[in-house]
Amino acid sequence: MNMKQRDLKPCSACGKGVMNAGIPIFYRFKMDTMGVDADAVRQVHGLEEVMLGNVAIAQALGPDPDIVKEIDSKEIILCHSCMMSCNAGSFIGG
Repeated sequence: MNMKQRDLKPCSACGKGVMNAGIPIFYRFKMDTMGVDADAVRQVHGLEEVMLGNVAIAQALGPDPDIVKEIDSKEIILCHSCMMSCNAGSFIGG
């Protein structure tokens, strides 16, 4: 994915610009927090039990709910220096 200048953000670990060490390389990560929808799991499991444990038939006949849903999403930008020095742990709380 290409980026415009206005899309650049500082390093999530050190807070400096992404080229602070003079190296034109930085790293972008997307971290998603996911959660299991217990009601959807119960629905799917219940139909599987009705079909005597035949998962294939239950999947063919029943609804296809999303049993895992995204709760949160966070983009992490790391400059080359922080990535190479394993300073990545300091951004998690930010």
